[in-house]
Amino acid sequence: MNLVKKPNKGTLIVEPVSNEQVTQSGIIITEAFETELQKAKVLFIGELTYKELCKPGDFIFMRRHTGTDIGMGELHIHESQVLFTMDK
Repeated sequence: MNLVKKPNKGTLIVEPVSNEQVTQSGIIITEAFETELQKAKVLFIGELTYKELCKPGDFIFMRRHTGTDIGMGELHIHESQVLFTMDK
């Protein structure tokens, strides 16, 4: 069964992406020490006010601890919580 999620108007479903880095000596630098921003991949979008904001597959940045956890590592966020967008 193929489940397609359709978010409400003005919302997105995203998957947070880990920003952890490992130094040559094996030390793990977690994203918490780097920035208050969270990178996420856009999975599904509702009808957006700004249609050019993003599309599925783009990467967005939002504040850490933003959105509602809907399970399976996915977050439901409002389009106003998107700080900026990056292409693939």
